[in-house]
Amino acid sequence: EVISPNENTKKKIIKNTSSSVLAQNEQQFIDKIIAFMNTKKPYLNPDFTISILSQETNIPVHHCSYILNYSIEKKFRDWVNGYRIAHFIEQYPLHSKSKTILGLSIESGFKNKVTFYNSFMKEKGILPTDYFSA
Repeated sequence: EVISPNENTKKKIIKNTSSSVLAQNEQQFIDKIIAFMNTKKPYLNPDFTISILSQETNIPVHHCSYILNYSIEKKFRDWVNGYRIAHFIEQYPLHSKSKTILGLSIESGFKNKVTFYNSFMKEKGILPTDYFSA
């Protein structure tokens, strides 16, 4: 397919407009995303995705992705798991007598033990039991 110069120009303008919207609103988008995470706690849902983040914040997926990758400097899954680990660390001392590490990790949004332990090690550099016994 041959693209006429006019179609090419339109695509560039659309791309530049999109970049311009992001540049003008980047801090506002960051603030909105972080406020959403802190107030609604969507990371507790094990099926939380970047599409849900986009829908709930009314920020296009590609802008959410850009902000996470380049402003916050984390991949979506690592970023979400960071919230989950923080939630776990907050909850563990309150419930450790009545709930297992696995149970609390599931309540924190993790789907399974392996993902939880891998994420905890990546985020904190030690295992949860060592973290709390230190």
